[in-house]
Amino acid sequence: MGEMMTYLAASDLCFMGGSLIGNKVGGHNVLEPAALGTACITGPSYFNFTQVVEQMLNAQAIEVVNEEHQLADILEALMQNPKRREALEHSAKQVVKQSQGAINRTLDELTSR
Repeated sequence: MGEMMTYLAASDLCFMGGSLIGNKVGGHNVLEPAALGTACITGPSYFNFTQVVEQMLNAQAIEVVNEEHQLADILEALMQNPKRREALEHSAKQVVKQSQGAINRTLDELTSR
């Protein structure tokens, strides 16, 4: 417990486990690798993080593979194309940055009434 962020920070790429199993697991939190600037790939089962994944998709900050065989292809493509990987990393960091400050905005709203 508590080691995942260290592993993510040391990684060039992250595949979110549980996201190729169907609607049983739903993958894990893609904001963790995004916050660290680690390029992220997920499968189609991300129902428990739909809003975040869709936000990242709109920002071109994540790759989604629909089947297991596509995973090897996208991993290879990202490893062979550092600029594409770096673009994912940069976009992911931007999504996280834009999402920060929710507590302060909520407190400001509550205290301004």
